[in-house]
Amino acid sequence: MELAGVKVLPHIVNACVFTSAFSAGNSFLFTSSRILYGLALRGQAPRIFARCTKAGLPIVAVITCSLFSLLSFMNVSTSSAQVFNWLVNLTTVGGFFTWFSINFTYLRFYAGLKAQGIDRTQFVYFSRLQPYLSIWGCFWTAFCILINGFAVFWDFNVSDFLTAYINIPIFISLYLGWKFFKRTKAWKPHEMDFVRGIPTIEETEAPYVPPTTLGGKIFETIF
Repeated sequence: MELAGVKVLPHIVNACVFTSAFSAGNSFLFTSSRILYGLALRGQAPRIFARCTKAGLPIVAVITCSLFSLLSFMNVSTSSAQVFNWLVNLTTVGGFFTWFSINFTYLRFYAGLKAQGIDRTQFVYFSRLQPYLSIWGCFWTAFCILINGFAVFWDFNVSDFLTAYINIPIFISLYLGWKFFKRTKAWKPHEMDFVRGIPTIEETEAPYVPPTTLGGKIFETIF
């Protein structure tokens, strides 16, 4: 871009990249802190992570998840950059496991509805492409997990192999470990409870409040 004589364009691109990275970081901070908060409520994480401010902000979970952002400064040092890249790769594979779990959970949900004769078309939202989309999602996420480190088999080294595939035994160990120590079992489709503890739409949706300021009206129109 500089060779083309457009001096301002690199700054615009940098601003776009920075905005995108900041948006992604903000999104992941929100989701990770709420997941940690939810685990604490269910007794699957230390109760301290369920502590909130008077306004309802899970402050301990937010601070804890925010601390991991400091790992990005490892990239400043050449010796630490390799470790940072390992963490990035581990996080990427962890994301694949997350999406695989989401798709697989829907397949079990679908099986439960079908076994109990519940018509999912009566829900507020349903997709006619299910369960095929979830099957498709499970296939491709599992495929990406398995081929994530395929290059290591052409030039094998232990560090890259572990980075690519260590998440597989970790994921399985956490799942089976919880089942073993907590003596829980996988529910069969006809045993799934779709009644108790399910909030109504009114309980989950806040009433619509129209904007009153000029800035709020413009923001609503655009977004």
